[in-house]
Amino acid sequence: NYANNSSTGYGAKNSSTGYGAKNSSTGEGAKNSSTGNYAKNSSTGYGAKNSSTGEGANNSSTGNYANNSSTGNYANNSSTGNYAKNSSTGYGANNSSTGYGAKNSSTGYYANNSSTGEDSVIVAAGINSTFKLGEGGAASIAYHDGQRIRFANAYVGENVNADTWYSVNQNGEFVKVED
Repeated sequence: NYANNSSTGYGAKNSSTGYGAKNSSTGEGAKNSSTGNYAKNSSTGYGAKNSSTGEGANNSSTGNYANNSSTGNYANNSSTGNYAKNSSTGYGANNSSTGYGAKNSSTGYYANNSSTGEDSVIVAAGINSTFKLGEGGAASIAYHDGQRIRFANAYVGENVNADTWYSVNQNGEFVKVED
């Protein structure tokens, strides 16, 4: 429990198992992996990768082509860098990315996805999700129409605005989320 790892250097790798474990690495291709509730991973570097499993786990990466993956309720992923990817599975998970062509994917109900880089993509397979896109962005968001699960597709400039939070109602219409 409460394990801490820190590494600096090209291709640095950290792995920890335990409640509240923490990993931090700096370097091109750095990799962090943790298993345990409230685990935290942070990496800085081109192509950095973070993976966590556990309720409330957090991943943060800075660098082009960075990847974050979390499994657990209320997990959080944050990436800054072009072509970064975030993926979360869990109720109420959050994904946030800033960078050209960034991609977010979530499969838990009530997930929040923000991808504010130009030409970003969001896919939310859990119903009652919210999302925000950057210029040229697109999203495919699951919703329930009262009889079955369906997907609504959003395109910035066509049916949603950039830098605005939305959800989808049971008619498949995008509804602005009030702050």
